Amino acid sequence: MMRVWIALLATIALGLCLSITGHTRSQAQTQGVMRIIVPFTAGSPNDIMARLVAEQLPSRLGRTVIVDNRPGAGSTIGAKAAASAVPDGNTLLFISSSLVIDPALYNSSDYDPIKSFAPIAAISTTPWVMVVAPRIPPRSMGELVAYAKANPGKLNFGFALGTASQLIGELFKISTGTDIASIPYKGGTGVVPDLLGGRIELYFGTPATILPLIRAGNLTALAITSATRSPQLPHVPTMIESGLPELSLTLWMG
Repeated sequence: MMRVWIALLATIALGLCLSITGHTRSQAQTQGVMRIIVPFTAGSPNDIMARLVAEQLPSRLGRTVIVDNRPGAGSTIGAKAAASAVPDGNTLLFISSSLVIDPALYNSSDYDPIKSFAPIAAISTTPWVMVVAPRIPPRSMGELVAYAKANPGKLNFGFALGTASQLIGELFKISTGTDIASIPYKGGTGVVPDLLGGRIELYFGTPATILPLIRAGNLTALAITSATRSPQLPHVPTMIESGLPELSLTLWMG
């Protein structure tokens, strides 16, 4: 079902850089290579979704489509590359909530998230799942908060720099009054190996990337940020159920 849904959305593409005239648009859509800039690491949730969309475009547009990963500095490196591209319809930007987060975090983003891009389509939304490494005792949100307060500064929270995962983690610490170290990574794909390897203990990830690890018992899911429980993780309570309604948030991509 996901591929069918993505195929339908792919017909209206993603986010074209700036506005282009009717003649230029018509010419660009039938010539050359279309590039989708993904300002995230390969294998990240955004990258996976972008590649699913990219699979559908060549047969529908009659053009070669490539995915160009430009991670770094949150998502500002890739977003800046898209913003400065020639506005001929050949460059798309696949972005998430980071588009509006990064300008607030970085003074030198060099682009305006509203004026520099013309939005085309919302592709998907997804909740975040808070997971911990099984090597630490907590098996519920209440137990985690109690454990963190009993061990201030000893837990490490990993996140992709400049993403919603970072902000949700910081909000969690503020809301619970816990002292947890923040460990930034270039991308989410770098967080999971360290989580499994014992270098960090907490992470807010998307179901698309961590669901298999939860099911295999490699990670313990404590709460999900959706308004209701997920059919994929029916045993995992929501943040609302866990007493943290302010963490009822979702990630969007487009």
